[in-house]
Amino acid sequence: MSKVSIILPVYNSEKFVAKTINSILNQTFTDWELIVIDDFSKDRSLKVIEELKNDKFIILKNDQNRGAAYSRNRGINVASGRFIAFVDSDDIWRKDKLEKQIKFMEDNEIGFSFTSYERVRENGELLTRVNVPMEIKYDELLKNTIILNSTVVFDTKNIDKNLIWMPEYRTSEDTAMFFRILRNGHDAYGINDYLIKYTIRSNSLSSNKFKNMISLWKVYKECENLNFFNRLKNISGYTYNAFKKRVPKDKIRKILGDFKLLKIFNSSKRVSSIVDKRR
Repeated sequence: MSKVSIILPVYNSEKFVAKTINSILNQTFTDWELIVIDDFSKDRSLKVIEELKNDKFIILKNDQNRGAAYSRNRGINVASGRFIAFVDSDDIWRKDKLEKQIKFMEDNEIGFSFTSYERVRENGELLTRVNVPMEIKYDELLKNTIILNSTVVFDTKNIDKNLIWMPEYRTSEDTAMFFRILRNGHDAYGINDYLIKYTIRSNSLSSNKFKNMISLWKVYKECENLNFFNRLKNISGYTYNAFKKRVPKDKIRKILGDFKLLKIFNSSKRVSSIVDKRR
């Protein structure tokens, strides 16, 4: 039985999945099993996976396209490891990701950990770096989807495996799982080190932020039973924090600086207008 079970859903990712799998094969921590769930891909994804597989791989095939949540749940159900890790088929782990994260969790008896990450374009160009807090609680996470699924590891020694499943939504399914776990008395702990490259794909569901907001609103309502005003408060926080994640700090400073100059300019215009009237 492997110590870590890695859950990798795949759908039409022939361009990216080899890099993802190679980043797992190159891990300095080697006691893992990789559970790949092909979600009825129409491209060469499955062939690429078959070419790279070894005896640590478990390959499952959906008989139709079911979505990432269904696929991850299939993987969770067959996972034999004490630790459960997630990775998406276009993301890349740094080679010491598992080693560093598992040690952090064992040393501190932590059930839920996540890490900082780099947002990159499909060609690898760096967009922004996202830093994470040392700890995040349920009420804080409701308005801040800072946790990236591909950075997450759970320890089933400290978290009941029955809590580790995703509702079958097309987006925000991972966030719904995080909410459930934190709502049940756990906290999530961050490692502020960039252990993941998160690829921004133009055609991915997660790149459509308006759809994400609609889905998150649904999670607030159906999974968390929040009233309208709490949904509105938290979606506002989500929007603000999503903006911070996606815009480099120097651009934010420039925007704020331009806004401040605009306020000064408008104030000067008002003063000039008052002076002219008095004349």
